Amino acid sequence: MRGAASTARLASYVTRLTLARGVGSATNAARGAGRAVAGPSAMGAPYKVYVPPHRRGVTGGRSSPFPRASSASSSAAFKMDGDDGKILHLVRHGRTEMNEYLASNRWDASDFVDPLLYDTRLTKKGAAQAASLAPVTRFLDPKPEVLIASPLHRAMTTADLAFAGCEGIRKETCALMRERVFHASDVGRHPDAIEADFPDWCVKALREEHADANGVWWYAGEVGDHIGTAANAGGVVAQEPVEQFERRMGELVRWIESRPERSIAMVAHWGVWYSLTGREFENCELVTCELGDLRVGAGKFVWG
Repeated sequence: MRGAASTARLASYVTRLTLARGVGSATNAARGAGRAVAGPSAMGAPYKVYVPPHRRGVTGGRSSPFPRASSASSSAAFKMDGDDGKILHLVRHGRTEMNEYLASNRWDASDFVDPLLYDTRLTKKGAAQAASLAPVTRFLDPKPEVLIASPLHRAMTTADLAFAGCEGIRKETCALMRERVFHASDVGRHPDAIEADFPDWCVKALREEHADANGVWWYAGEVGDHIGTAANAGGVVAQEPVEQFERRMGELVRWIESRPERSIAMVAHWGVWYSLTGREFENCELVTCELGDLRVGAGKFVWG
């Protein structure tokens, strides 16, 4: 009999709006105005099934949920040589205050003004999107052994809501998963403030391995080979150079490869998943893939 559990299990293998998208230029709309509902509440939406690797039975090569780079760009893309069988459940955070602002303010416009929404928060809609994933994530197969999120508030809040039914799952932050710094909304907070808001999350590595003496773990401008301390007094935020961001993405892939878990749930950002998959994730979109599907440079930034 096909019950609620079976329906949620099927939903865990599907992704929204999966019409083929070429690997190429990223759009302003992706960070702002895209449709953004996922989870059981969107079961009537146009889904396309993505069968996890262990259920594919594919011969003659692996399929992938992501668009492949063209011959012109594939040579520059980094791809893992080995496939150690790791399964990744990738989620983008829910809709935020900054997403709302970008929906009506093109950030590449000459008169764009950064609203300075530091470490932007989820809207009510974004929180509802995240909560709608919970009945799906309970039945992910394989079950994630650890939940890892970017230390930015929107990602950690999404992770808590979307994986609320995964009782007892370990929760860790990973600074390598932070968004590329475009605006003040991508600037983080001191590890102590994060720990106060999210006491059941492990921030040990964030504090000891990534934060400087001022508690800064995000890109804040170059100071020699080290990040600066913060946005300047005038509120001008240093945009993270794409080359530096993609080096960080390479470090992230190698970090995932080095972990002992075989099934990992990860909540991050549009820029992170675009760089590694070539796919423009909707808010709270969930995709299950293999570690070998990730390729640095799969998505090309045409600005900055």
